[in-house]
Amino acid sequence: MNRGLMIILLLPCSIMVALLIMTQLKAVSRRTVRTGIKSPKWKHIASNQSDYIAAYRTCPLLDNQDNCSLSRLESIASWQLVSQLPDLTTLQDSCIAGQIIGISGDSLSRQSFHSIVCLFHAYGFIVSLSDSDTTATISSNTIPSKTLLTFHWTSNHLNPYLIGFDGQRPSPTLKKGLHPSLQSLLSNHRLDHLLLNTGLWLDPSSFLDRINPTTGSPETWLTEYEKTITETINALSTTNTLASQKTKITFRNTPFRHFKTVQDSSNPLGGCPKSRDDWSEGWGPNFNSSVTDYPLSYAEIQQNVRLEEFIHEARREHPELQWQDVLDAAFIAENREDAHTSFTDCSHYCLPGVPDAWNMIWLARYWDSC
Repeated sequence: MNRGLMIILLLPCSIMVALLIMTQLKAVSRRTVRTGIKSPKWKHIASNQSDYIAAYRTCPLLDNQDNCSLSRLESIASWQLVSQLPDLTTLQDSCIAGQIIGISGDSLSRQSFHSIVCLFHAYGFIVSLSDSDTTATISSNTIPSKTLLTFHWTSNHLNPYLIGFDGQRPSPTLKKGLHPSLQSLLSNHRLDHLLLNTGLWLDPSSFLDRINPTTGSPETWLTEYEKTITETINALSTTNTLASQKTKITFRNTPFRHFKTVQDSSNPLGGCPKSRDDWSEGWGPNFNSSVTDYPLSYAEIQQNVRLEEFIHEARREHPELQWQDVLDAAFIAENREDAHTSFTDCSHYCLPGVPDAWNMIWLARYWDSC
């Protein structure tokens, strides 16, 4: 076979291989946005954030559980996540305009709801709230009558388990089926997206030895945690509206609590850092997730690993539902031990702050899917 003919015959194959490589590269590029950042970095910036903080703090949803002192907020806001994030001002021209989003879970889900609504408020959108502050509609200043996004939250029926239960921690009795507040959300609203948490309360560090939580019974609490995920997924799979509406379901994992035992502290149980002093080189340090440094991280690490596995199994066993990649809030928040609401509360975050980052990553998935 002459060389010219061989080139002609091989050319289509070469083109196909090149197209395949380009497709794979594009998929990888998109995945880094859709699944969160693979190497989250927080960079210290010199620009003044006071105007943005002032606009954010006028959000009508903020309450005492979100607010921190102005000096702390300025320190927190001086760190920004280095990632490809959407431009909220282009929302009216994007494919996610008109979407309806449901949020259910515990107090971190409450902060997620407050955060995502206040983000739009800070960027100049019109926020309208229901009387109970559980529904927020987002409209543009240019066309106030046009609703761009609607958020529904399951209100103060906080339920870290997502399924029904009797009693209280540390020994709740778990039930079958979804928690009434989540069931009501699904029954009363058509949802394009459903954002769920998996709960903090089932790990031993919430109610046992906070200094050394691993002395608890991991095989017991992790088994209970697995039960709740299994029952939640099974209950969601029998909710016909989710399949018929093609609702996208996203589980947010549990951020680490940056709790440290502090010797000679006025608080014998220790706490989390109030600020950062490592900004001279511009980058935050790597998180050390050892039980010695951050004992409360132990339980979250175990739970989050199991969550990833359960969502992978759910895709196989319940393909009729739109399971999305887990929103890795733990990975996003791991370097921000300075951003918690207080020295003794190492679970919740100041707003504006870290929940804004994981909400922007979550929104980026849908900008990217347009």
